[in-house]
Parts: sequence; structure tokens; C-alpha cells
Amino acid sequence: AVVSTQSTGTWSGNFSGPDFVLTEIKPSPTLLGYRNKCEFTVGANADRSDLCCVGYVRGQFSQGNISVEDASECVETCSLAMLSEVKTFKTMVEGSKFP
Repeated sequence: AVVSTQSTGTWSGNFSGPDFVLTEIKPSPTLLGYRNKCEFTVGANADRSDLCCVGYVRGQFSQGNISVEDASECVETCSLAMLSEVKTFKTMVEGSKFP
């Protein structure tokens, strides 16, 4: 099966099925907010001014860095709808009886 006529080469594997044609890499028309699935961490931010920060782990746990970068700082990957849900989740966690 031919995927594209703009071929840069062909590859034939050792599995049953048709060969396919490799094509050039095409840039995405969407540059911001392109992820439709994200996993967030809840924890304190780097300067501990926000103890209920919802976002991404910053650094490495193995090196003792357990801070979280707020998801609102990650507009390149998260859609506006996703960031809105993060705010709702953060409000729910802050109102929780659990530490």
C-alpha cells in the first residue's frame, strides 16, 4: 500500500503485510494546545508559595526535586479547555478535607 507519492525511501520488514512508503515529515498546523491527554501532579511549587499546585513535576524526584510547575505555564502543550479543567480540579483539591 502506498502512503504517499512523495517518497523518501521504502522499507520492507520481516512481518506479514504490505510494504509501506516513508514520506517526508510534515509540520503540524497546530502549534499550541495540541495535547488531548495530560497527566498532572499535585504538590508544592518550587518556592512553596503554592502548596496545592496542579501541573507537571519540575526536575527529578531522584535528585530530591519534588516541586510542581503550574499547568498554566504550559500553554504550548495544554489546550485552554484542559487548563480550565485544571483550575476546577485545583479548587476541588483545595476544598478537600485531605492534606
